[in-house]
Amino acid sequence: MDATSTTLVARASELALLESATAELLAGRGRSVLIEGEPGIGKSALLARALDGVDPGRCEILRGACDDLWGRFPLAIMARILGVELGPALASAPLAEGARTVPTADPLFAEVERLLAAVDAKTAERPVLLAVDDLQWADEASLLLWRRLSRATSQVPLLLVGTCRPFPRGDGLSMLRRELRGDGGLLLPLESLPEDGVSALVEQLAGGRPGRRLATRLEAARGNPLYLRELIDALGRVDAIRVADGVADLKPANTAATRVGDVGTVADAAVLSLAGAIADRLDFLTRDTRSVLRAAALLGPEFTVTDLAGVLDRRPTELIAQIDEATESGVLEPAGPRMRFRHGLIRQSLHEATPAALRSALVRQAAQAMVKAEAPTERVAELILAEPEAADGWELDWLVANLDALCGRAPAVAADLLAHSLRHTPADHPHRGVLEDEYAEAAFVLDRNEEVERITTGVLGHGATPERIGSASWVLARTYIRTGRCARAIELVTDPATVGQLDEAWQARMHALHALALVVVGREAEAEPIAEQGLALAQRVGDRVAAAFSLHVLALTANVLRDAASMVDRIEQGLTVAGDDPRLSDLRVTLLCNKVSHTAGLDRFEDAEAAIREVRALAERSGLPRMGMALSVAAAVEYSTGRWVEAQADLEAISELADVNHFMTMIQHSILALIAVRRGERRLATRYLAVLSGRTEIGDRRARRPTWLPLAEAELAEQEGRPQQAIEALTSMLRDESEAKESGSFLIWLPILVRMALDADQPELARETSEITAQIVERYRTPSGLAVAQWCAGQIEDDPVLLRAAVDYHRSSGRRSEEGQALEALAVSLARTGQPDAAREALIESLAVAADLGADWDARRAAARLRRHGVQLAPRSVRRRERTGWKALTDTEVRVARLVAEGRTNTEIAAGMVLSRRTVETHVSHILAKLQVGSRREVGEVVRAAV
Repeated sequence: MDATSTTLVARASELALLESATAELLAGRGRSVLIEGEPGIGKSALLARALDGVDPGRCEILRGACDDLWGRFPLAIMARILGVELGPALASAPLAEGARTVPTADPLFAEVERLLAAVDAKTAERPVLLAVDDLQWADEASLLLWRRLSRATSQVPLLLVGTCRPFPRGDGLSMLRRELRGDGGLLLPLESLPEDGVSALVEQLAGGRPGRRLATRLEAARGNPLYLRELIDALGRVDAIRVADGVADLKPANTAATRVGDVGTVADAAVLSLAGAIADRLDFLTRDTRSVLRAAALLGPEFTVTDLAGVLDRRPTELIAQIDEATESGVLEPAGPRMRFRHGLIRQSLHEATPAALRSALVRQAAQAMVKAEAPTERVAELILAEPEAADGWELDWLVANLDALCGRAPAVAADLLAHSLRHTPADHPHRGVLEDEYAEAAFVLDRNEEVERITTGVLGHGATPERIGSASWVLARTYIRTGRCARAIELVTDPATVGQLDEAWQARMHALHALALVVVGREAEAEPIAEQGLALAQRVGDRVAAAFSLHVLALTANVLRDAASMVDRIEQGLTVAGDDPRLSDLRVTLLCNKVSHTAGLDRFEDAEAAIREVRALAERSGLPRMGMALSVAAAVEYSTGRWVEAQADLEAISELADVNHFMTMIQHSILALIAVRRGERRLATRYLAVLSGRTEIGDRRARRPTWLPLAEAELAEQEGRPQQAIEALTSMLRDESEAKESGSFLIWLPILVRMALDADQPELARETSEITAQIVERYRTPSGLAVAQWCAGQIEDDPVLLRAAVDYHRSSGRRSEEGQALEALAVSLARTGQPDAAREALIESLAVAADLGADWDARRAAARLRRHGVQLAPRSVRRRERTGWKALTDTEVRVARLVAEGRTNTEIAAGMVLSRRTVETHVSHILAKLQVGSRREVGEVVRAAV
């Protein structure tokens, strides 16, 4: 009888839930399930039994497991399960002669997207059941992938079933559990077997109900099926159990035939621990088989006989007897063309029982054999990282030769290997300098700021070559700027003792960083000539890096100096210079994000959208932190143009990303709060704003609060009946002389403050606000700024002509989020000037915009303000969006629904509509809810009926 059939007892209710989920899958509805319990409690056995009942002809079944001693390469196990070959995701344009390829960011986000697309494609063909054991050992990228897939199960025929232990539980697994409860997933905790379950299991294993003595011995297993099985097997191997009249009990000591000679002693030893029982199982194997298994345990949870033979320097045919013996004894089992350990605890026992010195020697031998056989780089790296002491210098040539591949595929793994190798590499070793420089770059990418400082200050203090001094200064200065220590950065890049040793290319880069640090601390006037000097020098010596950074700084100074056209021109020049150089992909993302923000500020939304598409693609290749920047600027544009669903999807996706900085978090939660409060969702808005409580910028950077934050706070206070606090939230910025006042986004709240001041009978504040607006617009001079000034003045002067001009501009420019509010102001002005019919028409237009946006609070406020002036609407004159059904869908949702009905996957829809995949997922989720259906198949039925 196999292990699954003999150990699955007392799990009828859990099995029924899994069988129900598989039945729903075959009907086209997905779900996410997490089975949780201690090792050996029966998670895998429950899953195996559920899978036995699924017809593989009706769905694709994918199965695998994570491992604690293997799989350091992110996503490697998930890719293997899905049958997808991972590869470097960074751009691979050729570099200038002699230039090093350096990691510019973590490429994992792009790999996650590729795997999501692969699952999408599979579910389009037939239902997919993806089952993975031991998620507690999964890397964070794999857990991010699992969480993304988990959310998608409500939209595609995908059943996710994961198993995990209660502990350890990292951040990724904790987030998965929380999201599972909120998204309708299923969490199945498995407890110890009850007494009748223990009895049933013993009867299956031993052939009878447990007698008194055996039951007492088995209390040590605490109802754990695996423990019980191993202990029963251990007792059986020494013939310590007798079955009579349906009862299985321990034999008396004087009648047993055992290796030890005393049954009681053997029985006691067998139940002391699971480790003891497993060790006893292994003791029954021949010495040669145990040696083979020790080597196999080092190769991971699964291995090929060919790999094992290579490590042992033997032919595969020489291992047949040992593999057969291990399989017959229940230690190994086949897994397709590979072999695997029947249980992770068996492999762990073998691993821990091998002396450290022998383990290191075996891993060294295995790794060297793999290098000789030209095995994949990541396979060798995983082996070394599982036993770092096996790398004692022999690996340096291999590491240096494969740094590009390692840094491109997994910078964190490369950094760990470099850090370990540096610990045993002498200062005079020929590879020492390369290893230090590469480690500094990798540490910078990974935000390991203390490590960057340690390595680079060591280089600067030990008489390195000018080239290495330049490289170390470049990385260290950027680290200082990133961590808010701009004064330290300026001191470093202007130190004559350092700069004097550098060639002109490095000097140009130091000028660029000097100027950048000055901009960050608000000394833009000083920064501009230094950046110009750096640009001229870079152009003379042909250094693209220095030229691109100098142009980036000049774009920033142009913005502050109120020359928007010049600023955008500088950005374009910087993008041209940066080109496709992988060393500058990070800067290219920054330049594109700035282009998005400022072309949108000039109301060039088509240009902004084109830049958004480009920055999304580049950010996905460049890594997680840069993706957050791209998503935040895209969301700001989407908010302004009234595409709030898209903005929400992009902003919510930021939470999945690593190393999101404080300012980005402030932007994220500020816009989400503003959308929520305008929709009348006060509790949700309060929750978003609570996250930002007490957040400040670090170091000597200027304190920054995104414009969206005080606006969201003010709108919420007004909605809650706290008008004075609403006004105070905005007046705190009114006389602020920071850079925020010089951007287009600053202007959007000024008409709101005028409205609030007039409603609170504070005309002087309203007039002051309008005057300051006019002053800002005179300096900034953008079309949107002029419209805002008309909006402010029109409210104060009750001038419908000015307000109609503001409305017309916001409508024609595509600023949908402000159009409805401007219409509200026009309606109030018309009512106050004795034009009730015109006021009523303007109010109807305002409410129509609010309905399209879902801005319920805007609609209620506008209607209430007009009622105070005697203007009311007949119920039929107000267009309201339906809450459910086909008419409840927005125009974008209708397009998505039709593509779903055509059988397009989310990935295909995203590509066709130039949206992010996450945005499409959000649209599909809303479509399912509004149409009140549970599958894509049913969406198709509704679409066909509507047509």
